Amino acid sequence: MRLRQQLAGLEVYGTYVKATLTPAGELVSVIENLAPAGGPLLPAQVDYRDALNAVLQRRYPGQPADLPEVSSAENKVTFARGARFYQDPTVTRVAVPLNGGRLRVGYLVETWDHENQLWHTVVNGNGRILFEELRTASDTYKIYPNAPDKTAQTVVSGPGGSSTDSPQGWLVSNTSTTTTGNNVDAYLDRNNDNSADANGRPVSTTQEFVTTVDLTQSPTTTTNQMVAVTNLFYLNNVLHDKLRRHGFTEAAGNFQTNNFGLGGSGNDSVRAEAQDGGGTNNANFATPSDGSQPRMQMYIWTTATPNRDGDLDSDIVYHE
Repeated sequence: MRLRQQLAGLEVYGTYVKATLTPAGELVSVIENLAPAGGPLLPAQVDYRDALNAVLQRRYPGQPADLPEVSSAENKVTFARGARFYQDPTVTRVAVPLNGGRLRVGYLVETWDHENQLWHTVVNGNGRILFEELRTASDTYKIYPNAPDKTAQTVVSGPGGSSTDSPQGWLVSNTSTTTTGNNVDAYLDRNNDNSADANGRPVSTTQEFVTTVDLTQSPTTTTNQMVAVTNLFYLNNVLHDKLRRHGFTEAAGNFQTNNFGLGGSGNDSVRAEAQDGGGTNNANFATPSDGSQPRMQMYIWTTATPNRDGDLDSDIVYHE
């Protein structure tokens, strides 16, 4: 069950209460991210059109901004899409949490760009853009969900910004081009120096990490190394989200750079080191105190020819 906070008839942006219930309706757990509601709600200095125009000027600087209004309802106005949007944009009045526990009337601007990608932009009541997020999942990965001897490589999508367990998605941002995210930083560490090798991460300007493995070749070919890092990034993120759903949350000390104000210490995403040069036929996971980055080291297995890569086997990754 997920509930959202309201104040003076407006949704308080970014707030929620998540409750887990048994089939019998008994409460199991509650997680909340609520804003203080004791103070006044400061009025907005700009209107719906001003908020949309702020987004237009951000996306299309120097071009005419005003779009005609199509319809309006309580706290929501729809504008004509014009030549720049795929669908009619909407602007919804919301309460925006500010520093110091204050709240101010602001706007959630929802737009579908010309590539049919959904964007959410939060505009403060003074017309300043506070936050912008791509809400269409676009990151894809060609991975082994289990292991090469059990399944074929499969193309899957990341959650984008639609996951409650990874609210900003798996990558750092909608412009990220490599396997670094809020939960995991995956890279090649053949040098065994606890940092990424030169060119040790796959790069994709379209967030499509879909390299095909060649199991007839050594794991250390450039192609197979990029597959290994991609696979390790994927499996670690899947495990992060599953564990969080089962109670390994921010307050419980899970591994995230940004804890989104939900307790615990941040700045501790997993350093996932593929094909680490410190050993063979094994793997390990080192867990320091909350707020320090844990380290996963995955090794090459030399018990077969060609050698095998533990990064491709979910049993080994999840065991660690």
